[in-house]
Amino acid sequence: MDSKLRFAIGVLTLVVVAGLPRPVAAQEPPPPAPTPHPFGQLRTGVLSFTPTLRLTNIGLDTNVFNRTGTERQTPDFTATVEPGVETRVTTPRLNARVSSTMSLVYYRKYATERAVNPGVDATVDQRLSGRFSLYGKSGIGYAKERAGFEIDNRPRRLDHKSKVGARIGGRKLEFDLHGSYTGVAFDPDVLFLNVKLAETMNHTSRGVGGGVTYRLTPYTSLTTVADAAANRFEFATDRDTNSYAASMGVQFHPRAVLAGTAGLGYRVLKPLSARNPDFAGFTPRAGLTYTLRDVLTVGVGAERDVETSFYTERPYFLYTVYEASIRQALFHHLDIGGSVQHTTLEYQQFFTQGLSLPPLPPDVVRMVTASLGMPIVGKFRVALYVQRWERLSADRPYGTTRAGLEMSVGKVSLSPRGVFLSGPGR
Repeated sequence: MDSKLRFAIGVLTLVVVAGLPRPVAAQEPPPPAPTPHPFGQLRTGVLSFTPTLRLTNIGLDTNVFNRTGTERQTPDFTATVEPGVETRVTTPRLNARVSSTMSLVYYRKYATERAVNPGVDATVDQRLSGRFSLYGKSGIGYAKERAGFEIDNRPRRLDHKSKVGARIGGRKLEFDLHGSYTGVAFDPDVLFLNVKLAETMNHTSRGVGGGVTYRLTPYTSLTTVADAAANRFEFATDRDTNSYAASMGVQFHPRAVLAGTAGLGYRVLKPLSARNPDFAGFTPRAGLTYTLRDVLTVGVGAERDVETSFYTERPYFLYTVYEASIRQALFHHLDIGGSVQHTTLEYQQFFTQGLSLPPLPPDVVRMVTASLGMPIVGKFRVALYVQRWERLSADRPYGTTRAGLEMSVGKVSLSPRGVFLSGPGR
């Protein structure tokens, strides 16, 4: 059986099993403890200001530029601090939030890698009645960091994402209509492997879509979503595509013993240029977290989809990600955890003189992390971590180890697929 079909069937099985009826004890979590006053929050009427702080890493990076063994640089001390503030307005009908952060990246030896990365995210939810509401989400960031699965240096780029929509329905059944915009713009002088990233990666995406949610219980919902998007590239019009995607799945409430989402999707990618190969296939996605009495937390995730490639002769690649993580509390004063990630990148090439080229061997990226954490007071937590990244590639294999200290104030940091984040990332 084809490996892609096996992967799709496996995730679909996960969706079906997760959606089966369970005993009430498994469906409903114990009543949550009273929410403590957020650390440092200032509240006046419906307006509140809450400071946030994360020390995502302070430690050693053995391969700052992700070079191959023969090109490896000497290790360097690095630290990243992310202070921020969350401003919220809450009324019976309005919930508005603006979160602003400033990521400060420091390298002792390689001064070119230092950066100041500002970012702002905002959400607004206006309930016009018990059955109708309008919402909007927007985020903008100007960051110097690694982009996606491919790019190993830290190019400066501007990202902008926005989404507006309307929800109509009651407690059981809800309809959603929305429009979206995404823009990516790299600085014009940024290079990676002698490729100007602005020329291959700068693009916008405009889309519309809709979805339906049916709540089986207060903690379990069935969802279906359909979207269409036009992807247009600023300098490489032969990469322009129209994308159509649909998915169906199950969603569990964040406070349930089993939280997260799992679903099976299908994407059709229609290029506007005859040089660009089309794509049609399953795109499953799952991110589930199981919590046992605030003592043990296990997360699993999987995702398969298409992403733009920076290579001039490769318009896009199909990626498949598997992730898992675990965190165990010890004696109420310590927690020990670990996570693994396995990613496969399958590249598609432009047609040459109307002929398709032989498929390229896939790249594989692996990550293993171990951490030992300690809650200090309230939501303030520090942890020691060791993280190992490896890339198995015919073009540019590498291995790098990072070790150090991370600190967070506020909610636990999770990936979109429900896996705990530890350390500075790739």
